[in-house]
Amino acid sequence: PRDVLGADDPQFGPMLFYRENLRMLPRLMPGENAEEIVQAVAKIATRFRERGQTLVVLLVPEKEQIHFRALSVADQAALAQGPELFAEIEAGLEALGTPVVNLMPTFQTATAAGQRLYWRDDTHWNDAGIRLAARELWRVVEPLLE
Repeated sequence: PRDVLGADDPQFGPMLFYRENLRMLPRLMPGENAEEIVQAVAKIATRFRERGQTLVVLLVPEKEQIHFRALSVADQAALAQGPELFAEIEAGLEALGTPVVNLMPTFQTATAAGQRLYWRDDTHWNDAGIRLAARELWRVVEPLLE
C-alpha cells in the first residue's frame, strides 16, 4: 500500500516502514522546534508538580530513525537531525527539572550491536525493545519512588 514502505536493513533484512513518518519526522528540527516542545512539556510538568506528582518524559525514536540505513540516501539525510533534536529536548527538560529518558542513544547502541528492537513487519517494539525501554525508564523512575 501507499502508506507502507518495504526496505532491506543491511543488518536485519526486510522491514516495513511508514511513509508518514518519513514525511513528518524531517519537519522537526533542532534549534527550531526543540524549545517549543520543551516549553509545551514544561507546562504539563508544572501541572503535575502542582498536584504533587512528577512527570517523567520518555523520548521514543521511531523505527525509521533507528533503522535509517535501510532507507534511501535522501531519507537518511532527512532523518539525520533526529538524535540532535532529542538531545536538545532532553537537555531543555532536564534544565527545567523534568526527568527524561531519551531512548534514541540506547536504541542506536543496541541496534548497532545486533539487537533487533522492532518487529520487521510493524513499527512497534518487539520483546527486546520493550525490555530495553522498560529498563531505561525504571533507571530514572526508581529513584523518584524513594
